[in-house]
Amino acid sequence: MTLAFNSTEQQARYQRASTKQMIILVSMALLVIGLISIVFIAYRFPSVFPQDQHFVLLPLILFWLFLFRRTPAMVYALRRDAKQSRVASVEGLALLHNKPGFRIVFLPTQQLSVDGHSFDLNDYPQEKCYVGRNVTLHYLPHSKLLLSVMPLQKQNTNDGSADSQSRMVSKQGAISNNTTASKQTTATDLTELEISIVQLMAGGDSDKIIARKLNLEPATIRTYNSTLYRKLGVNARKQAADKAGDLGLLDVN
Repeated sequence: MTLAFNSTEQQARYQRASTKQMIILVSMALLVIGLISIVFIAYRFPSVFPQDQHFVLLPLILFWLFLFRRTPAMVYALRRDAKQSRVASVEGLALLHNKPGFRIVFLPTQQLSVDGHSFDLNDYPQEKCYVGRNVTLHYLPHSKLLLSVMPLQKQNTNDGSADSQSRMVSKQGAISNNTTASKQTTATDLTELEISIVQLMAGGDSDKIIARKLNLEPATIRTYNSTLYRKLGVNARKQAADKAGDLGLLDVN
């Protein structure tokens, strides 16, 4: 069976991931063979392979095997996806953050979360993640391989002319009644995440500190700041904090 990809980009993503994982799997096999060979030679022919050498090589090989430990499971998951021949999708707000977990040697992996589902970016371009927007994300269900991210198009509930007229009226209203609209903003106009951000903003936290507390990227926080300013009808952080206080948003738990 072949996977039902929606585009050549998705197919290329799958082929690159599959090839990369197979190369790593072969490398792991060679490392295991090397590990067994070193142990055998070191203890069978100690004069040929002095201990001061294999005591250095063995930890190095074990370290690389530790780094590749998830590769066999990933290869198996990719094969299951190929057999199942299905591309899954999820819709929701795109959020970029660091992968949970403690890191010592390497930087944390970047992940994209949509509707409670998290996916490693790997080599997926960050600028194509549409962070802070509603998106449709396509992925493979077993391996969780991110295939593509597309901005979600709003559905037309009425005919084209009615929709066009509605957009025109909304645009004119936004331009001429910006002050009035901002005064009518309520707590229900903001998401829970936006309320959390404006609360931390009112507490004097910088974008970097807010990002750290909410496990997000500073760029994501800046995107949300623009949305907050627009919804609250303000242009600065202090104005946003004051407006949030007037609306009672700072008391929302």
